[in-house]
Amino acid sequence: MFDTKYLYIYNEDRSKEYETVRFCINAGANEIKKDWEIKYRVGVAGENLGMPRDFQPAKDRAKSLLRYKPSGVTIVMERLDTSNQPVDKVRFRKVTVKPPVATTEGVLGIDRMVGWVNQESRAGRLDGVRYAGICVCKPDSDHKDCAAVDIFATWASMDKIEKEFWSKPDYYNAKYSILRSTIRFYQSAQHYTGDYHAHNHLSVNGGKPGSAC
Repeated sequence: MFDTKYLYIYNEDRSKEYETVRFCINAGANEIKKDWEIKYRVGVAGENLGMPRDFQPAKDRAKSLLRYKPSGVTIVMERLDTSNQPVDKVRFRKVTVKPPVATTEGVLGIDRMVGWVNQESRAGRLDGVRYAGICVCKPDSDHKDCAAVDIFATWASMDKIEKEFWSKPDYYNAKYSILRSTIRFYQSAQHYTGDYHAHNHLSVNGGKPGSAC
């Protein structure tokens, strides 16, 4: 599983990455928009860029190409002068980014989840993150199989972690999670009758039975 990002490149020394096609195209196209320009051409780099277009149709064409062309293909939008000669351009590219995977004592699903949490924490999008045992000899817990992790953070951050875990259950091999007084499974949730959880408990499939004991 890969994350998809969209970026524009302008004048070789300016680029910016976005998570959506629309924001990327709008920002990049505005780099070359001038009041006196009349036409633009849009196409795949190295190919015929096609007929001159007005600004909005050119943006729409760029959005379509960026959305449906494979990753790594460069889309060019160039501004023309009154003689229909190119005088400025911006390039767009779709890229796939491999999700981060940490090296922990746990199994693959834990490594993937901790990798994401570490990345988001470094980026300042999660606050107060710390971990408690992954491989712990608790007979009635997935910790004994190195298939669980307890994550402490602010409540807002733990809600984000919970949302991420269940947004990609196949990728994280999600089994169940516990937060506050709720235990959540893939398609259901119920009141948790154990101790109140002031942390994220995340359990994954693929554990190694008894490996921590």
